[in-house]
Amino acid sequence: MLTDPKQYMLIQKPGDDGETITPIEMDWKQDGHNTVFVPEEVGRGSDKTIFYDNEGKPLTTNDKVEVSFEVGKASIYPVEVRIDKVK
Repeated sequence: MLTDPKQYMLIQKPGDDGETITPIEMDWKQDGHNTVFVPEEVGRGSDKTIFYDNEGKPLTTNDKVEVSFEVGKASIYPVEVRIDKVK
């Protein structure tokens, strides 16, 4: 299992290779809250990546989400990343 944080880029819209909003880091953890997990046994393809929302529920590629975060005084990067499924 991977334990190092993984960095992802927030972009303007899905599939957009254009302007980057900001990089964010998420912990690798299965069934975690606001985490990401790639099961070793299925390979490392992006279609196998599982994101978990703030409640620890897995998200699908069809889910719409809202990502929120704080910006710390000691860092220019977002901290305390939170992912909520849009209802």
